[in-house]
Amino acid sequence: MLQDLTGFHLDYAISILDTFGIEVILKETNFSKFSRNGLKRIVRQRYTANNVLELTVAYF
Repeated sequence: MLQDLTGFHLDYAISILDTFGIEVILKETNFSKFSRNGLKRIVRQRYTANNVLELTVAYF
């Protein structure tokens, strides 16, 4: 089982997931669409029905 990536910077989390060969879908919080400045951090992760990891990202 993969560790919880919540709070990680997106770039770092993607590098971890690439080493394990895990397929990822990225989503942004609604607020992020208005403010795309700052660091991208993972605020939620969940596996979909197809065993794909869905990451929700927010900008801080």
